[in-house]
Amino acid sequence: MPGQVYTGSELSSGITTELRLDDDPPRLLVGSIGWESGMRGSGLRAGDFIVAVDGQPVTRLSPDEQRTQGPRLPGQYQEAQRWADAGRQEGHVVKFTVRRKAWPQGWQTLEVQGTLRYARSYRSDGNAVLLCENGPDNYERDGFNDAWPGWLDKLGTQMRGIATFARWRPGLTTPYELKTLLEQAPRVELLASKYPGAFADAVKADFDDAVAAMRGARFELTDADLAYRRADEERIAEVACAAHGAWQAVLGRQAGRLIQPAFPAEHPVHGRRDEVVGRSVLLERLSTRQWVSEVNHGYFAAGSDGEGWYFLDMESPGAQRMLMALRRYQRLVSNRIREEYTLLARVLPEARVLVMNGVGRWGLQVELQAALIGDALCVEVEGEDPKPPFAGEAVLLAARSDAPPPDAPPARVLEAMIACIKAADVTTWRTLFADWLVRNNLDGSPQVCHLMQNIRDEEFERSRASFGGRLFDARVAWVGDARVLTTGKEYEGASKVEEVEAEIQHIGRFDGEQGPEYRGFMDVTVNRFWTLQRIDGGPWRIATLQSI
Repeated sequence: MPGQVYTGSELSSGITTELRLDDDPPRLLVGSIGWESGMRGSGLRAGDFIVAVDGQPVTRLSPDEQRTQGPRLPGQYQEAQRWADAGRQEGHVVKFTVRRKAWPQGWQTLEVQGTLRYARSYRSDGNAVLLCENGPDNYERDGFNDAWPGWLDKLGTQMRGIATFARWRPGLTTPYELKTLLEQAPRVELLASKYPGAFADAVKADFDDAVAAMRGARFELTDADLAYRRADEERIAEVACAAHGAWQAVLGRQAGRLIQPAFPAEHPVHGRRDEVVGRSVLLERLSTRQWVSEVNHGYFAAGSDGEGWYFLDMESPGAQRMLMALRRYQRLVSNRIREEYTLLARVLPEARVLVMNGVGRWGLQVELQAALIGDALCVEVEGEDPKPPFAGEAVLLAARSDAPPPDAPPARVLEAMIACIKAADVTTWRTLFADWLVRNNLDGSPQVCHLMQNIRDEEFERSRASFGGRLFDARVAWVGDARVLTTGKEYEGASKVEEVEAEIQHIGRFDGEQGPEYRGFMDVTVNRFWTLQRIDGGPWRIATLQSI
C-alpha cells in the first residue's frame, strides 16, 4: 500500500472526448474513460456520443466560442474550469445524455451518470512515485523493456483507437492490432496479479474488450454463403472452354496464310521481307518480361538476336483492344489469370529499329489480329468494333441478380450490391450507385447536380478481387436514420435529398483454437463505412463510389 495519497485541485469526469460540434446533432465523441474515472461503471462506453451534459444540449459554437468554451466541455483540457465555475465538488453527480448506435438499425438515446473526481497521485513509504494505489513504482519494469507508465500510455492510445472504430483511422487493421495486443497480454496479467485493485481491473477490462473487438464477431458460413466461389471456378472453366474453341476457329481460318515456322524471322533489311508482308505469324507464350519501353512507348518484342525479331506496338488499336478485353475478363470472370500471351499478328510493310538494353535491333512490325491469354481468354481484335468481346463474354454481361425494388430500404440495396459482386454481375451492380452529386453553391446553398458522377468499373474489379482473396463474405452491420440534406424548398426546382450512413462487416477466414474459423475484420483493403441517398422519395442509391 502507498504511504501517501495526494489529491489534485482540478475536478474532472476522467474521460477524453473529441469535439464533433458540426455534426447533426452536435456531440462529443468519447475517446476513453480513465482508469480511475468516476464514470467507470456508469454504462458510458468509448465510442459513445455525448449530446447533452446535465440536461443541457451540446450546441454548435462560433469560432470565438470554440476558443473560449470548447476547451471547457467534458473531456477537454479546461474541463476543470467548467466544474469550478459551477461550484461542483468531488463526488457530485454528472449526467450525460448519450447517443449510441443501436445495432443493426438506427440510434438509441440513454442517460448515464457518474461522479466527478480530483486526480490522484500515489507514493510509497519510501517516497517513490507509484502508478496506482497498489503500485508499481513508476520506474519499475518488472523484467520488461520499458517502465510501467510509458507502456501504459502506448497501450491506452492503441485501445482508444480500437474502441472508437473511427472513420479517421482507415489504417486500422484488425489482424495486426490483435497480434500486437496479444503481445501485451503477459504484462496485463502481471499488473492484475502482482498489483491487484480497481486500477488493474480497469486496465484488464479495457484490454479484454479491445482483444474481443479485434478478434471480430464469429460467423458460421454455409455452403450457400460460399457457393459463389464454386460458381467462379465454373465460370472460369466455361470461359476457358469457349476460348479454346474460338482460338481453334481463328487458327483454322488462317490455314495456308501462317508463316511456318515463325522463327527464324526474316531480316527486315537483308532478308526476303516481301514474302512475309501481309501474312500472319503465331507468336507463342510471351510473358510480360518481353514488354519493352522506348521513350515511354511500349512494345511486345518476340524473338532473339539469333532468330530475329517481331515487334508489336502496344499502343496500336489491336493491342489496346486486347488489353481492354483482359480488364473485362478480370472484372467479369476472375482476376486470377496467367498473363502469358499467344498472339496471332499480321506482318506490316514497315520495319523498325527498337532499342533494347541500349542496343538497337531491327525487327518486323506486326499488327494484332487475335490473342489467347493464359489459355483462358480469347479475343479477336480486327474490325471496326472498338470493344470486341472475348469468347463467352456476351453470356456474362446478362444480368444475373435481382435488382432491389424501388421501395427497398438501404440495407437491401447494400445486400444487392454484395450479391452482384458475388455473381460477377456488373450490369446490375452499376445501377445501384447514385449518378447525382449534392454540393454547395458559392452562397452556401445546396445544389443537386444530376448525372454528375459515375461509379468506375475498376471498383467492381477490386471488389471481385477481394471476394476472390481474403474476403469470404460481407454483411450489412448497421444502418443509421435518414437525415435530410436538402428540403426541396431551397430554390425553385430543388429536390429533396435524404441520406443515411451504413456499415458493412467484412468476414475473413482465420486460424482459431479449433481450426479455421470465419470472423469479422477490418483493414485498409476493405471499406466499412458507406452512405446512401435518395431524391424526392425515389429509390435509395449508394453515394459512396468505392469498392467493397
